[in-house]
Amino acid sequence: MNLSIPLRRIRSYVEQSLIKNGIFILGVNVFPGLVGFFYWKVASLFFTPAEIGLGAAVLSAAALLSNVAGLGIGIGIVRFIPSTERPAALVNSALTLAALTSTLLSLLFAWGTIFWSQDLIILRSRLAYLLSFLFLILFTNLGTILRGVFVAKRQSSRAFTYTASANLLRLPALSIVLGMGSIGILLSNAIAYGLALLYTLLYLVPRVIENYRYQLEIDWRSLKALIPYSFGNFIANVLFQSYTLILPLLVLHKLGPEANGYAYIALMASSLLISPGLSLAFSAYSEGANDSKMATSSFQKAAMISLSITILGAGLLMVFAPWLLTLFGRSYALHATAILRWIALASPLMVLNQIYFNHLRLENRVVLLVALNLLLASITLGGSTLLLPLFGITAIGMMLLSGNLVIGLVSIRYLLISI
Repeated sequence: MNLSIPLRRIRSYVEQSLIKNGIFILGVNVFPGLVGFFYWKVASLFFTPAEIGLGAAVLSAAALLSNVAGLGIGIGIVRFIPSTERPAALVNSALTLAALTSTLLSLLFAWGTIFWSQDLIILRSRLAYLLSFLFLILFTNLGTILRGVFVAKRQSSRAFTYTASANLLRLPALSIVLGMGSIGILLSNAIAYGLALLYTLLYLVPRVIENYRYQLEIDWRSLKALIPYSFGNFIANVLFQSYTLILPLLVLHKLGPEANGYAYIALMASSLLISPGLSLAFSAYSEGANDSKMATSSFQKAAMISLSITILGAGLLMVFAPWLLTLFGRSYALHATAILRWIALASPLMVLNQIYFNHLRLENRVVLLVALNLLLASITLGGSTLLLPLFGITAIGMMLLSGNLVIGLVSIRYLLISI
């Protein structure tokens, strides 16, 4: 049997820009989760569930603040890098602005924990905790912008290189902070992301932008179009990610650190399921930013492939959820199986909604994008707040399904009519 013809067809299909960049964006989304399994497995051997719960809550707060401080510039970069005549000035201005906002918001959040999060007051009471928190937010924020540069240039392989470096370094970094308690979890992440950022700035970016060299710079000519577009997308993005960023803080407050440890592992595991769909949706957005004529066909392909993969994965996760969670310990399978199955049910709708959101982003329909994400966040967070005392962490999965089902009614209509 001659296999050369089908192999050539597969190769030509994979080498299409949409698919090729989508694969590397998938790597950017999935690889942290895969490494995270090993990272949290090691952590579960040396840290108590309470320490993991507190550490996870601080990491969630850092991720949330990193998104806020980034002002959506990582998304805006993808839209504007292809058309700018001054790419180096745009990148440097974006990085400088992000560094300023990261530092200010980190200090403000740590100072205000006495008012809005007594559980995290340790951030203002221990200098080592504060510095680790501040630098982690700074490094992840700047890294997000640089990933956007690579995606905009259709060189997502370099975005994957940065992500892989940052996450692989978490494991050796964890080995040097054992016995430090929850601060060790925070510090290991800060070290890893800092080293990966340094490598990316000095080695990877100059190979994408000719003669690039980082310097402190604010070029308002480069930022005047980027900031308004980015800000609207930033609001929508933070609202969409609220279930992974705010929910751990909510669970910590309502049910305590141990329950939060179980919920966090379930949310992390479910993120692997939706990553292929989210990656293809963002790749379609990048293709449309570079060539508007390719937008419709790109989103059509993204919808077909991503929904097929997600539905298959959701079925498998429904069956094998207990065995998957047993990798972290029998107590995780006991307490987190139900929430993981609920999220599996919601996953195809989550992917469908992201395809629609990226299409709105490309068309610059930012008001509708923000409104739909606000509705989704309100249902998910509001419902979880009410139901956590009644159903425990399972309430999170129930409300994720409910919120995405409501938004999915709009997204399905879009798929049937627009593409």
